[in-house]
Amino acid sequence: MTSQLTLALRYTAGHVHATPWDRQVNEGVVEWPPSPWRLLRALISVRHFSARDEVSEKELGELVDALSHTAPLWQLPEVVQAHTRHYMRIDEKRPYENSTTKVFDNFLVVDRDAIVIAHWPDVDLSPGALDALDTLLPRIAYLGRAESWVNIERLSTLPENFAPNAGPAGAFEASVGSESSRQLMPLTPDELSYWREGYREAMLQRQLDEDRQKAIAKGKDPEKVKLSKKKRQNIEDALPTSVVGVLSAETDVLQKAGWSQPPGSRWVDIVRPPIKSWLPPKVPAPKVMGAPTVARYAVVSQVPPRLTTALYQCEKLHKALASRTDDNITLTGVDALGRPLKGHQHAFVFAEANDPVTDRITHLNVWAPAGFNEQAQRRVLDSVQRLWGKDGHDLQLILLGVGTPEDFGGFNARAGQAPIYGESKVWRSLTPFVGTRHPKRRKSGEPKVDARGLTIGGDAHDLLRLLKLQGFPEVKSIAPLDALNIAGRKVRWLEFATRRSRGGGKRGPNHGAGFAIEFAEPVRGPIAVGYGAHFGLGLFSPVEVTG
Repeated sequence: MTSQLTLALRYTAGHVHATPWDRQVNEGVVEWPPSPWRLLRALISVRHFSARDEVSEKELGELVDALSHTAPLWQLPEVVQAHTRHYMRIDEKRPYENSTTKVFDNFLVVDRDAIVIAHWPDVDLSPGALDALDTLLPRIAYLGRAESWVNIERLSTLPENFAPNAGPAGAFEASVGSESSRQLMPLTPDELSYWREGYREAMLQRQLDEDRQKAIAKGKDPEKVKLSKKKRQNIEDALPTSVVGVLSAETDVLQKAGWSQPPGSRWVDIVRPPIKSWLPPKVPAPKVMGAPTVARYAVVSQVPPRLTTALYQCEKLHKALASRTDDNITLTGVDALGRPLKGHQHAFVFAEANDPVTDRITHLNVWAPAGFNEQAQRRVLDSVQRLWGKDGHDLQLILLGVGTPEDFGGFNARAGQAPIYGESKVWRSLTPFVGTRHPKRRKSGEPKVDARGLTIGGDAHDLLRLLKLQGFPEVKSIAPLDALNIAGRKVRWLEFATRRSRGGGKRGPNHGAGFAIEFAEPVRGPIAVGYGAHFGLGLFSPVEVTG
């Protein structure tokens, strides 16, 4: 008997095509990592088609029974979501008719040289089951759809550098940012026996109730109704008697019979690293010198909006940009499947209020760290000249120019400089910071605090965490601000709009807060973090320090 099992998988074509059981192919969801259900069905399939004489039903049953107890731990490489779009004929028998449907072919791209490790730390495989596994694994040519070419081999020892980053929830220490999905796997032999007995009785009773209702409709005595031997046998035949039988059921047959999931199966929660929308190239691309990252607009209106509405104005500008392009992820902020991008390289939209006598918005900005390298992006930026305004007070925008933070940054707002792109050690909130986490408390209700005395998960603690994630230098000090001092008046943070009208994003329980922060070294703006940071929230302005 062996107490552990380790498999190494290589996707030799670099593609993974696999649709989960409960999802439709055009939904854009790809099963990752391979589910226990898919792995075990592959073993059964190759035995059925090419190894009947080499692997007995008993050995196959022992193998499948042993692997049905738990899902493996995985060490997964980085993968990228991709897709193709094409039209397929609806009726192949009438190829000359113009009857087509649009199909999304979704898949994952994985490095052909990457090794995917699956490890069962506690599994009992008999010598016969182990021999059966070694016979079947080399015959598995693909895992998922036929394009998902794969080589699978059993490793005699667990690699020394094995560090699981995916597996059943609670079975390993998942990293921050991990995602959860549910996967299908069969019941264990004991669970199957218990489930089958209970489900059989329920189906028999349901059939008996239906027959009695029919008898009542015909004016007959329902108490005299008995189930026929044929109906009992049909119910018996519909329920699998072994784990191999559970896995051998044909999907189309189950769906026609009305099963929402295969009989004798269960769902398990699998935690894994997030699937990326892109990966940096192996060889870094040369940096484009002088590529503009900032587009700055002057706002012209009879009644300019107040800075407290910055979120709404920034959302309108973002919507105007996105409506003018459907394939530029830098400006839209979403990938081809409509999912929000990660990594904060796409466009931020900021509002400024640089009039010394009012808190009205004077400028709107688009800042994209990835840069505006294409002429198409420049044309889109230049085409936005008007934003809808309330009560007919539309905002007219004048594109002042595109450049870098160094080109626009400075403390002389009257001379047209933009303080948010300035450089300083000390920064203060210009729009409220909205945290993305919830404060942690002990069972007694007392807040949990860190080494600085900040409540873990609170706004100040979350702000420091996000600044560190974005690569800013160490923060020497942080202090709360009860309001924004602007144009000789105080504006409370509660006066600001802090919830997007559309869209998601992680959001903590508070409406927003302001802070003054001091870095250990001067920092060039812009600085925007937290919920809604891409739409004008969480924006900081520098404090000019002299001497």
